[in-house]
Amino acid sequence: MKTKTLNFHQLNKRIKPIKSDWIIIVLIILFFAGLIIGAYMIKNGENNFTSGIVKSYSSFTDLSNSKSFTILFFKLFSIGSGIILLMYFTGLCALGIPFVSLIPFSAGLFIGIISGFYYKHYMLKGLGYCMIIIFPSMILFCASMLIACKGSIKMSRNMLNLLSMRHSQTQESFKSYTVNYLILILITAMSCLVYTVLTKLFSGIFGF
Repeated sequence: MKTKTLNFHQLNKRIKPIKSDWIIIVLIILFFAGLIIGAYMIKNGENNFTSGIVKSYSSFTDLSNSKSFTILFFKLFSIGSGIILLMYFTGLCALGIPFVSLIPFSAGLFIGIISGFYYKHYMLKGLGYCMIIIFPSMILFCASMLIACKGSIKMSRNMLNLLSMRHSQTQESFKSYTVNYLILILITAMSCLVYTVLTKLFSGIFGF
């Protein structure tokens, strides 16, 4: 009778993709940690912090309804692209990794608080609002944000290695880094467009 032997080569081949993507895995964990904590904070009673976030978002939605399509889109795009550009420049800093790690957690916390608030106070109507207006654009933006965070962390690590003389930074890698962020800004523009279209089409249905 043959006994199965552990094939370390095959095991290493399976583990290698996970090891190479550990940054994005950690960032996704941080995002969902923020999401869960935000929803939990709303569930267990609102405080000054959560009330401030909800009030800010409510003020923004009230403003969105009174603004034209173009103004709303560019207002959203200025915020979204500003976050992506912030991560771009943070990646060029050797000590940018701790700051970048806070971004996905903060984004998850914000979405968790807002979606938790709408569900808690409006139940199915609030869930519908999140599913139709908030989540579609947020999925696009969060994907862009997580990829930007990953790129920023890798570049920041390269800059740290450069300062410690472990290796040299090539012009090609910097060029590739910049092009990737330009693509992410385009994806961010798409997410802003989705939010603007859905808001103009469906926000009147909910009437919060």
